[in-house]
Amino acid sequence: SVLLLSGFLRRRITTHAAPLLLAAILGVPLLIATKARATDGETTPAASQTSVSQPSASQTSAPQNANNPACKAGEDVLGTSRTIVLDPTEHTRIGTMQYRETLPLKDREVLLTFDDGPLPPYTNRVLDALDAECVKATFFIVGRMAKAYPAQVRDIQARGHTLAAHSLSHPFAFNRLNDERMASEIDDGIGFISAAIGGAKISPFFRIPGLAKGDRVEAALESRGLMIWSADFPADDWRHISASEVHRRAIQRLVMEAGAARAQHELFAEEVA
Repeated sequence: SVLLLSGFLRRRITTHAAPLLLAAILGVPLLIATKARATDGETTPAASQTSVSQPSASQTSAPQNANNPACKAGEDVLGTSRTIVLDPTEHTRIGTMQYRETLPLKDREVLLTFDDGPLPPYTNRVLDALDAECVKATFFIVGRMAKAYPAQVRDIQARGHTLAAHSLSHPFAFNRLNDERMASEIDDGIGFISAAIGGAKISPFFRIPGLAKGDRVEAALESRGLMIWSADFPADDWRHISASEVHRRAIQRLVMEAGAARAQHELFAEEVA
C-alpha cells in the first residue's frame, strides 16, 4: 500500500537538522529507490539522459553514497534495498486515496518522496540526512524553485536521487486552471527542472499540487506520457501540529500498512525539525 504525506507551503522552517524524516521510518527498515522505464524498454535514470538496461534481480540495489564510507562498509544504517523500475504506460495512476493501484512494494518497504523544493538550506539538510543513512528518495520539484536554485537541483541529482515534477508554481486549484495555464504549469515546470540539469530528461513522474485531480488534468498528464502520483492517506504534515505529532502519525500509519511510500515536504518545519 502507498503512504504519501501530503502538505503545502504554509509555514516558516526552523533551523534544525532533519533526523525526524528518517526516524519516522526506523520501524520499517527496507527503503527503495525509483527509476522510470521508457517506452522503448530502456531505463531513464533520474540523474542522466543516459539510458541503461532494466536491472535484473541481482542488480536491484540502488547506488550508495560514496561520501559516506558506512554505505560501503555495511555499517548500521538504513540503506536502500532495491530500485523499482516503473513504466508509466503500465502504471499510469497510483495512490488509493484517488486511484485503485499502488506502487508494487514488498512487505515493510518504504519509498520516500519529497515535494515543493528545492529550498536551501533546508533541502541540503534533507540530503545530508539521507546520505547519512545511505537512503535514496524521489524529489517532486516545483519548476520555479528549480529556476531559482538550479545548483540545488543538480545536487539532488548528483547524490543519486530521482527527479520528478510538481508543476511550475504549485497552484492549489490545479484542476480549475484553463487549458493554456495548465499546459504551462506542466510543460514549463518540467522544462525548468530539465534546464537546471543541462537539458537532461527527468523521470516522467508528476504529482498534482494539492492532489487536485480531474478529468482534464489526468488527460493532459497522460497525453504527455506522465505517471500520476497520488496518495493512499495523509500524515497531516500541513496541519498546525508538532514534529513529534507528525512523527507519531507517520509511524502509526506505516505500522498499519505492509508497504508504504512516504512523502515529505522540504519546506515544512514539522518535516525537517
